[in-house]
Amino acid sequence: MRRALAFVVVLGATVAGCKCGKDAVTRASGVERVLPAGGNAYVIVPSVEKLGQRLTLVENLKVATFAVQAANFETAKGYVDAMVAELGIDPRSREQLEQIGIDPSGSAGVAIMDGEGSLMVALPIKHEGRIAAFIRTLSANRLGASMVEDKVQNGVTVHHLVGAVGTRLAWASSNGYALIAPMASVEQLGGWASRAEADTLARDTSLPASLARLPAERDALVYVPPATKATLVAPVSHVVIALSLQPDAFTLTADAPWSGSKEALSLFTAQPAAPLVGLLPADAFFVARFGGDAKELAPLLLPLLGENLERAFGEGGFDLTAALEQVAPGAVLGLSLAPTVQMGQGMPDLDPRRTNPFSFVHLTGVAPAKSEAAVAPALEKLAAVAPRFGAQMTLKDGVYVTTYAQGEGVHFAAKGGQVVFGSPLPRVKAMAQGDDAGGGPVQAYRDVLEATPLAVVADLKALSDAVRALPSSAWGIGGFAIKATTVRWLDNSDDLKAVTVNVGTKGGAVQAKVQLKLAPQAPSGADAGR
Repeated sequence: MRRALAFVVVLGATVAGCKCGKDAVTRASGVERVLPAGGNAYVIVPSVEKLGQRLTLVENLKVATFAVQAANFETAKGYVDAMVAELGIDPRSREQLEQIGIDPSGSAGVAIMDGEGSLMVALPIKHEGRIAAFIRTLSANRLGASMVEDKVQNGVTVHHLVGAVGTRLAWASSNGYALIAPMASVEQLGGWASRAEADTLARDTSLPASLARLPAERDALVYVPPATKATLVAPVSHVVIALSLQPDAFTLTADAPWSGSKEALSLFTAQPAAPLVGLLPADAFFVARFGGDAKELAPLLLPLLGENLERAFGEGGFDLTAALEQVAPGAVLGLSLAPTVQMGQGMPDLDPRRTNPFSFVHLTGVAPAKSEAAVAPALEKLAAVAPRFGAQMTLKDGVYVTTYAQGEGVHFAAKGGQVVFGSPLPRVKAMAQGDDAGGGPVQAYRDVLEATPLAVVADLKALSDAVRALPSSAWGIGGFAIKATTVRWLDNSDDLKAVTVNVGTKGGAVQAKVQLKLAPQAPSGADAGR
């Protein structure tokens, strides 16, 4: 089964990177016309030529080359060259793709249906005889199935590729597409290939509605339709994810029409908020901002607290929901690399019951309150309940100093109509006693942080600079070798600039955008001639 699925994936990959041909088979419409309705998920490539061009961007990343060196390849391109040599077809070559009969003018897709391994790949046909020969040759080489048996199912001729253990793969031609199914789906292929347009994705109305809200620039799509297992457990009707590969960023944008309560949607709806990002220290490499309705965070936070903390709040009379109702939009927090971090000790234990996370990163944050009068009582209540979850909060010089078994916890202080928090203590005191001029982190991404109610920025370059600037004591005994290895890794990943996340609403749908921002890439000589 795994080999069959791998074969189908390889066939799907070959649609990437084609050039339009004049002798393509005429199709009734795009790939949606042949993808059967009722699937659990779909993958669609709107333009196979464009995606092929975009995939070379991944190959040109320095970090990709660095990663494959562990497999004794000098470059990522060399690694891909070796893979396609074994496969016998280069999906980056327009000429080879045309030679095997794939039409570069059409879209392509995959329908993932019910049942384990039940799926179908749809490839646009340019020359049916060539694509039939290609499927037969590849089936023989990869699956040991070279004999062809034709069967007519529902008026459609299904070509079975048969080996010693029976049919390993089947394909059929329908509406200008080669429909390919692995073992688990062979018996269903005839029914899928003979469907009327009304029973295909072409008649779906949810997908076009999301596409109208998504950016026009997209190289691939993933669609999870309504009433599937994934959407039934979430307060959304369906999900569409668009992938865009550009030289300056790889972007995933998701669109999910909200089916929950209107009140809950306010979690992702922008509210008037004061700009507080600039209050955070300039050395923060990770910044998160929340500008939605904080009280709607309670249903999400309570399950994350764990039974012990939730029980402590309940027994101590601390109402988290009531406290969040007093938080105004615009709260921000930042993480900075601790100068005392010990890089030579390897990966830390991420359990705060065993390791204090603030020995590795420093935390700072500001949360505005709707009423200044509510700040002090809320902090007093939190301090009173702290012993129930194993912490002590003591008011010293205007700061609630928090300690627990592993050392410092998160400290809190009131500053006018705001609550400042963080660790270690000097960070909080500096913010509580400062002049509101923190210097501001991630300056290049200020617009990103303030563009949507929920935003996160991880500035990879700022983190890299902070690691390079660590004192020699941070690397421990024999740290020269550890630092040299770390710096080499940083040098070979410096084309990754930042990761940004934005969540907001548009037209009654929740939209999320995740971007991996890239430094400019110089195309290789081999790519220039493609």
